[in-house]
Amino acid sequence: MVGSLFMGCFPITMQSLSQSSKVKAGMTTDEVRDIMGEPVMTELDRDVEEWHYCRYVINKDRYLAIFFVDNKVIAKTFYTQTENGDCSLFVKTGDYKVPAEVRAILDKKTPNPSELKEPKEPIEPEEGVMPIVPKVEIPNQPNPPKTEEDE
Repeated sequence: MVGSLFMGCFPITMQSLSQSSKVKAGMTTDEVRDIMGEPVMTELDRDVEEWHYCRYVINKDRYLAIFFVDNKVIAKTFYTQTENGDCSLFVKTGDYKVPAEVRAILDKKTPNPSELKEPKEPIEPEEGVMPIVPKVEIPNQPNPPKTEEDE
């Protein structure tokens, strides 16, 4: 009885995950939205878009993560978590793991340390010293044709 009293104290997300078997590799985001509805959370990490769906279940919320590259499904995975509260508040927790095929794409898009460059510190001007300005030459422009107004 106590549990039922508290059920009305917070919103509960009850998305249906039963249609997830219809989501196949290569489907577009629009096709997935038509099947699954709106996700509770979306995220973009480099070129990988990630959508999350969840269903509140007492003691063990269920989640579906769908991964897209170039607007096409490349992977999906289920996960669970056991925190109390609306499942939309606990996305990417519990036993969530990024699928290997997605991890490979993310790792490929990560710059190597040799590609990362340290930012240069700005040079502070010295007081009383004129800064060195590089010589800038203006290229010769052709003379415009003469008009009657020029005469």
